[in-house]
Amino acid sequence: MEHNFGQGKKRLSPLLATMNLLACGLHTLREITDGAYRLLRAKLGARRTFFDHIRTLTTSLDFES
Repeated sequence: MEHNFGQGKKRLSPLLATMNLLACGLHTLREITDGAYRLLRAKLGARRTFFDHIRTLTTSLDFES
């Protein structure tokens, strides 16, 4: 990942778009095929809430790297 991110805007944008599409596809696949995942998603609610919590943790905690 570090190597790809260091290639500048020319390669970074397609890389991030590809990663986003892969993540969306994997979530969709899990939603279709995994009953436990569906139950967990129903209990936890929107993914946005999860990512809001992650964002809060990463902005309020001081990480060394």
